[in-house]
Amino acid sequence: MKKEKPTPQFSALRAAMQKRGVTQVRLAAILGVREETISRKMRGKGEFTLREAVAVSKYLGGTLDELFGDSS
Repeated sequence: MKKEKPTPQFSALRAAMQKRGVTQVRLAAILGVREETISRKMRGKGEFTLREAVAVSKYLGGTLDELFGDSS
């Protein structure tokens, strides 16, 4: 199976998760979804719902724009 490159659109989210020691498994537990769902969304194969994005930003201590905004 070919390993996919991470998408740059979530680089700020990944950095915030790394800084706080939050794994995709932990994020999935917080949101009540499977880890595969988080992985898929962070690879650009799905979208975070507004509810999920708000919960993540509250948990990680960042704004929606900082964590999910367009970084280009």
